Amino acid sequence: MPANDDIRDATLRHQVHIRRVAKRQANQALELLEAADRDVVRLLREELKKLLRAGGDPRDSRNVRRLKGLLTEIRRERERALRALEKGVSPEMVDFGKIEGEFEIKVLDRSIPIAIDIPKVPPGVVEGIVSTQPFNGRTLGEWFGSLREADQRRLLEQIRIGVLEGQSIPDIVRRVAGTRRGQFRDGVLSATRRQAEAIVRTGVNGISNAVRNRVWDRFGDAVEGLVWNATLDGRTTPVCRGRDGHVRPVSLDRPLPPTVSLPRLKPPLASPPAHVSCRSVLVAYIGEDLIGDRPFVRDKRNRRVREMDFRAQARDKAGAEWSNLTEKERRARIADERAKWQKENIGSVPASEDYDTWLRKQPVGFQDDVLGKTKGKLFRKGEIHLDQFIDINGDELTLDELRGLHPGVFDKAGV
Repeated sequence: MPANDDIRDATLRHQVHIRRVAKRQANQALELLEAADRDVVRLLREELKKLLRAGGDPRDSRNVRRLKGLLTEIRRERERALRALEKGVSPEMVDFGKIEGEFEIKVLDRSIPIAIDIPKVPPGVVEGIVSTQPFNGRTLGEWFGSLREADQRRLLEQIRIGVLEGQSIPDIVRRVAGTRRGQFRDGVLSATRRQAEAIVRTGVNGISNAVRNRVWDRFGDAVEGLVWNATLDGRTTPVCRGRDGHVRPVSLDRPLPPTVSLPRLKPPLASPPAHVSCRSVLVAYIGEDLIGDRPFVRDKRNRRVREMDFRAQARDKAGAEWSNLTEKERRARIADERAKWQKENIGSVPASEDYDTWLRKQPVGFQDDVLGKTKGKLFRKGEIHLDQFIDINGDELTLDELRGLHPGVFDKAGV
């Protein structure tokens, strides 16, 4: 098997493992936050009873002092909880980074048919990556700092509004914690949980790519470049769609050889994660044609939403019969919907096929769902490619910006 194929297959298989690590660490973070959320709700109920029992105008000076005291206590509790979260995540990220470095060395050593001594990434370097390497513009510590600031701002604002508007304790608690009907996703605390989960997932991907980059840099000239590899599905963002299949140098002092025929990445040293919750990965390229397969999913929904839809579809098809089915029978009906979807929407394409080429083969409805109707029409004309829908920073261009850059294409497409 050609080395590039072997490296790419191993990397993509490993990416599944990385996502599992990210999910496990995110779940651990969520467990800690949920416990902290319960503490806040309990403190809120207890202190609001004291505050509201005092009676009178909530804007009275004594009640204002009581409210300030409550907000100070909550601010202190949230600060403690979120710093504990960061303190727990960082060492796990370091351990993960060490494993990533060892994994990449094994892949390259196994795949390249010449003997090369590849030095390990020192533990101190991995620790430095976790503490100082920016991903999506901020270091891990800065992301957690912004999380603490946003959490306190949202939380204290809602408590203050509820008290000053004279709302009841249950109403104020619902503002903060959400409702059972909304699966507790409609309170301000849920925003912190979502943000923390995104930070952990993005951090795992960023650290993986950064540590593996250190391996490639130490590997010598055998690694000619790094190829951006996005996920082939409807949830992939414009920046990752546009960068898929593009190659970059390993570092500034190691330019790409002229023999590398792949399209060049812009900016030339861009690395995943390109955005929060980015799933893209860089793959070492050693100058041979890529063969083999890469999987795709023709859908924009994430797994949780798909599963909810499968259940709804099975229930709708069963009609009144649904209420009489056992749970086992219901699961079987849901499994049938899932199997039908998998048959229609999951497949594979040659490894050399990038997102642009793959998307051109998909149904018009899916193209429009991913790009929007007007951009889908322009895309189908074949004169604008996915990398032209974004600027050099990876930001998606508006239709007006595209028209200014490609007026003739708009005229031909009749848009």
